[in-house]
Amino acid sequence: MTLPARRARAAGKNPKKKRKAGRAAGRKRMGSRRDAGLCTRCGRNPPVEGGFACEPCLVARRDADRELYTARRAAGRCGKCGGPTADGASRCAPCTVLDAERVDPDRKNRNSRRRYWKRRAARRCTDCGQPSQGAARCDVCARRSHERSDRFRGWPVYPPRFTVVPIDTDEPVATFDDEMDVAAYLAFEKLTRDRVEVIVDRSPVQTMTAWE
Repeated sequence: MTLPARRARAAGKNPKKKRKAGRAAGRKRMGSRRDAGLCTRCGRNPPVEGGFACEPCLVARRDADRELYTARRAAGRCGKCGGPTADGASRCAPCTVLDAERVDPDRKNRNSRRRYWKRRAARRCTDCGQPSQGAARCDVCARRSHERSDRFRGWPVYPPRFTVVPIDTDEPVATFDDEMDVAAYLAFEKLTRDRVEVIVDRSPVQTMTAWE
């Protein structure tokens, strides 16, 4: 049968049945290779000890995964699934949640400590692994860490306070937390704004970014 004829015949088949048959054939092929003591990927070499694939196939798979990860990270995408990320993170939100559920916390902490001291010994940034001239972080990671800290955000914004000072006595007579209370006080005391001075104590960073 010629190639065009085979393609025409394959195009007329049910795609779902084709995929199902392909998976069944793949399982059968892997089972026969495993029983024969051969690599389940190439079927030519014996697998590594305790595994099902040979060393060349494992190296090729790791290289392909590394290239795919590098390409995704260079594009600002999730290194695992290729989805969008925020703030240059290596994982998107769904993958981060899945990783947190799957990874043992103790094992993750051990790996993090080992990676930290390995990078410190190599005089590299403990966050990104780039040369840091002996510092714990490179300039980029240090700046990002500082900008995310509470210190960078500034002082807490405290609520404003309004102090009423009569002009003729120049002595404060009352302090309020709201301008409406000031207006009510002046109306009750039958004072006009030209007879008093209202001093506003407002946070100097109230109009800037700050945490409450």
